[in-house]
Amino acid sequence: MTRRPPSNLTPLGSIISDSMDRGFLGLARETVKVFTVWEQAVGAYNAGRSKPESIKDGRLTVIVESSVWIDRFGYFKTEFIEKINQALGAPVVKEIVFRAGQLTRPTDPDQTSTDQKPAPSALPRPTKALISAVASVKDPKLKKQLAALLARQRFGGDE
Repeated sequence: MTRRPPSNLTPLGSIISDSMDRGFLGLARETVKVFTVWEQAVGAYNAGRSKPESIKDGRLTVIVESSVWIDRFGYFKTEFIEKINQALGAPVVKEIVFRAGQLTRPTDPDQTSTDQKPAPSALPRPTKALISAVASVKDPKLKKQLAALLARQRFGGDE
């Protein structure tokens, strides 16, 4: 058997590890945490009338039921930012933008009884790119949340 000459290719594991530390996957991991602390930070009542949609460069976009809720949440914006960042232990959110829209939430299979099936339109359609992007995540809950986040961001386009 002949030996292969040394390669200047970077091992895939190294690329993923670097991404988890400094790149896209690490950013996505931190972003998912914002979504997990939303209800804790704003309270169950407010969380029931809102849904964090996306975060980019410290700017959190939140969908609310109506313009009335945009006005109401405007009074609490600074408090929400402080509580989110306190729950995360880092200043991840610098600004919150509220937008009126429909609050569709993916159904959590852990909370769904066998009699109730989620509406097909409420579940994101996974693409090959999305499945590939979350394949290396070991924690099933984090993997599910990351997949939902990426699906909301329309990650990967068509198959």
